[in-house]
Amino acid sequence: MNDYAYAFRHIYARQNQLLESIALAKKELSVVTAETKEADANTVLRQKEQGMLVEDKTKLAEETAQIKKYSDELEASYRGVRAELSRLFRENAVLHDRILAANEKLTREIEARTSSPTSLEK
Repeated sequence: MNDYAYAFRHIYARQNQLLESIALAKKELSVVTAETKEADANTVLRQKEQGMLVEDKTKLAEETAQIKKYSDELEASYRGVRAELSRLFRENAVLHDRILAANEKLTREIEARTSSPTSLEK
């Protein structure tokens, strides 16, 4: 004879095992789905960040070029001012020498006039 009581218990136990396995699989599937959504959101966020970094890099290159241009302009201006100052210094030195020469000449003329006997008699 067939032992249906044993078979029913065995089938019931197997059914419970399968239901538990299905529940566990559904739980794991929901966890994987949630993690996949988080990963997708993270990917989108990182892509946005990457886009912003590319923009920043482009802007940095533009700003670096502008700073280089401005630096070159300042350097050229500095060289021009320095050349002008050098020219003015040389001109001042020449004028200083002329003034000293004129002063010495006038001093000699004044001394010559004051020391000559004809200038004293007048």
